[in-house]
Amino acid sequence: MALGAFHQVTGILHQENGQHVLRMDHGNYWQLDILSDVENLMGHKVNVEGIQSSFDMLDVHRIWKHGDIRPLSPWESLENIIRMLRRG
Repeated sequence: MALGAFHQVTGILHQENGQHVLRMDHGNYWQLDILSDVENLMGHKVNVEGIQSSFDMLDVHRIWKHGDIRPLSPWESLENIIRMLRRG
């Protein structure tokens, strides 16, 4: 896999040796670099979007509980507000 590639993956979120880890059904895993608080997601199946920064590391851009609606990024939210304002 190419470094810098965008990934969308699903798995169970764990904390191992102080590191956030996403374990997928087929046995593979990603170490996750997450800036936000995700304690409420530990042990749950989650969806993750991020950029690969090393062999097994994803820089997480967005994470949410599997089955929930994908949250908008701040930029997507701003774009929606601008569209609504232009419609009047």
